Amino acid sequence: MKLLKRMNKSNSRKNSGFTLVELVIVMAIMGILGLAVAGFIGTSTKQYKYASKDVDLQYEAQLTMNQIGDLIIEAQKGVKYEPATVAAPVEVASSDSKLIIYNKDCTYNIIYRPSEHKIYLRKDTLDPATGAVKADGQGKESLMAENVTGFTPDLSEAESKNSVGIVVDFKAGDKKYTSKQNFTMRNKVPA
Repeated sequence: MKLLKRMNKSNSRKNSGFTLVELVIVMAIMGILGLAVAGFIGTSTKQYKYASKDVDLQYEAQLTMNQIGDLIIEAQKGVKYEPATVAAPVEVASSDSKLIIYNKDCTYNIIYRPSEHKIYLRKDTLDPATGAVKADGQGKESLMAENVTGFTPDLSEAESKNSVGIVVDFKAGDKKYTSKQNFTMRNKVPA
């Protein structure tokens, strides 16, 4: 009898593995958990990309406004705006608008190209005797900002309050951002 009990115990230990039904149930539970985790990761990734676009657009707007502001604040001789409807010089297409900042020895041209959705910066050297752009003083354009859908300088208070307002609209995908800022010039300059 003792021998029979020992044999039943050893047989029950050998047959103590998982049944096919148990394995199928565990695999089904693992599959459901895996799908839930994958869905959570996918949703989180989409939200990150969406928020990241917004932050990138705001960063680009702030950087652009800081660069434009630095140039306006340091203006020495004047500030002038040439909207796209004004006939522009040959080197700039007539659809472009320009904000020109005059200093003693150079001008800074902030050029908005709506066809490219970009703002460029060009520094031109001036002839000290005549004040005109030197023949060899035409600067190379460098990219200031992308994703620009609007550029509107306001010079209405440039002479009275020594202030220039700038509004720049940005758009990337379905995200839009408008940056508005007023800059006070250090020097009293005519508009």
